[in-house]
Amino acid sequence: MEEKKGMGGFVEVNIRENRTVTPSIRLSLPPPEADRYYEAWLLREEPTGILSLGPLLKGNHGSYYLGQTSLNFEKDFLDYKTVLITMEPTGVIDKKPAEPLLKGTLKIVGGLNLHGQSWLQWMQ
Repeated sequence: MEEKKGMGGFVEVNIRENRTVTPSIRLSLPPPEADRYYEAWLLREEPTGILSLGPLLKGNHGSYYLGQTSLNFEKDFLDYKTVLITMEPTGVIDKKPAEPLLKGTLKIVGGLNLHGQSWLQWMQ
């Protein structure tokens, strides 16, 4: 992720054989502006798509984390290559993200399922 002063953290994604995707995000961020909150998003370029992962919750020592989130995908999860963190206005339900505070590329590094097969085989 592109890092701004006072911001940093990690994004991790676990993919299970039943095509359940569980993202985990933990970031060190300054408190959001009054009446605003942080939200995490996945972005797909072709075909264009945006998916809210939900609000980031306040943790300890200036950290924010994504609550328990699970998503089901057929085959298109690998098309979501960008993670966005935005600051959204409280009480406004909008399916479009505000200007990103953090933006990064979701890099697939691999992994094996319980049978020793690469999960990329069954996600494609």
